[in-house]
Amino acid sequence: MIPQSVAGTIVLDPGTGMAAVVRADTLDPNDVTPGVIGFAITFLVAAAVVLLLLDMTRRIRRVRYREEIAARLDSEERRESEREGRPAADVDPLAPPPPGSRDAQDPPRI
Repeated sequence: MIPQSVAGTIVLDPGTGMAAVVRADTLDPNDVTPGVIGFAITFLVAAAVVLLLLDMTRRIRRVRYREEIAARLDSEERRESEREGRPAADVDPLAPPPPGSRDAQDPPRI
């Protein structure tokens, strides 16, 4: 246990760069609390984190849905080509459409 006369807080003087031990009972509570500015900054950082998480979730969901739709279209194309008796085309769903196709003229809306 630290004796009461030695217990205190180490304070760094920005002017000299020297550290000093200050007794806890001599500090003004208004000088050592973050105050309204500290609360506002903490609130803004928390709000920014929440907004970033919502945006990230939306973007991940969008990528996952695009992959599911591409896989579904690929499987439908394979089934249709098997039904018609022609070999299934090995098409990359993320490749750009061939020139002159309808998809090349109307780019997808994001």
